[in-house]
This record gives sequence, C-alpha cells and structure tokens, in this order.
Amino acid sequence: MKFTNKFKEATSQLPAKEKDKLLLLLLKKDINLAKQLEFKLVNNLSIEEQRAKIMSEVLEDVKQMSSRSDFSSGRLFMNIRYVSGVINENVKVTKDKFGEVVLHCAMLNQVIKRNHNKIVESTPNNARKLLVDIIARAFKISILAHKLHPDELFDVKDKLKELGKSIGDNHNLMMTAIHNGFDVNWLIKAEFPEDIVEQHKNIKKLGFLK
Repeated sequence: MKFTNKFKEATSQLPAKEKDKLLLLLLKKDINLAKQLEFKLVNNLSIEEQRAKIMSEVLEDVKQMSSRSDFSSGRLFMNIRYVSGVINENVKVTKDKFGEVVLHCAMLNQVIKRNHNKIVESTPNNARKLLVDIIARAFKISILAHKLHPDELFDVKDKLKELGKSIGDNHNLMMTAIHNGFDVNWLIKAEFPEDIVEQHKNIKKLGFLK
C-alpha cells in the first residue's frame, strides 16, 4: 500500500503517546514485523552471531533426529520440515539472505551425511516423498545461491560443493535428482544457469519436484 504525502504528514504530527499506542497495536497484528523490530532494538547479537546461534541449534536438531533407532523416511521428512521452519523464521526476522543459504545448505548436508545408509537402503517407492523433498530443497538452495553477491557466493562455495557431492554419492538421491531435472554439478561447481528460476517453474509445471 502506498501512502500519500498528506497521510504521512498527518501521522507525523500525532502526539507521541498516540503514536506509541498505534505502533504497538500495529505490531500485535504483524508478528513478523514485531519480531524484526525486537531483533533490531532489543537483541544484542549481530547478524553473524545470530546466524551462528541458529547454526548450532540446527546441527544439534539434525544430530538428534538422525540418532533415532526407529528410522522412517516419513519421520525424517517431517523433522526436516521443522528444522527448515526454524531457519525460515530466522530469515524473516534478520533478513539474512546469505545466512539463508548457509543454514539450509548445512542442514541438508548433515541430514544426507548422517542418514546416508538409511536413505540408500530405503525402497525408492517408500522413501519417494523424502527423496523428492531433499532434491527440491537442493534446487531451492541453488536458486538462492544464484542470487547472492559474487563475494558471498565465493564464501559458501565449499559448502555447496560438499552438498552436491553428498547427493551424488547417494544412489537414490542422485536418481531422484536426474528424474526431477536437477543438475548436482550446479552445486559442485557453484555455477548456475541464468534461467534457473524459469527452469524450476517449468519443471514444477510438468509435475516434478512434488
């Protein structure tokens, strides 16, 4: 919504107490905005420190979910969604786009490494939802990485390569990647096609990555 200059001027002339009341009322209606403001005004952590904090939580969550003896692809699928939600919430609050790539990449790479044998030994039909979800997330990471500044892309290059190789070393994941039009070399080389967003849209229109 675009505000007129007249409206902006009128709001600027409101008494301080009334402005405060209106601000709190608006923040109650927009939780994301409230959390963003709280991070800026109250949280004493820098973006980098907050990213490190979330990274520690993510890696611990992946470790815990992967250590369960009663493995099932469905449970792992749901756990990945939960951890991904934690990362997404952090991005909403901090607007840390570089951290979005770093955290999702670390999460997915650890999931694959810690569950490599379980994923390989799973029947593709039974684990289809999990396999497709992992590849879909790897595709999303590639799109996000493609949007990074070249210097930021360079800083995360090794992590992207590690993820690409983790997928390539897992037969079931590699077959799923090929079937869904995802090229792991994008991650390994940290080089992405200029039309990667369009490719992603077209692949989904054909019913893949779902």
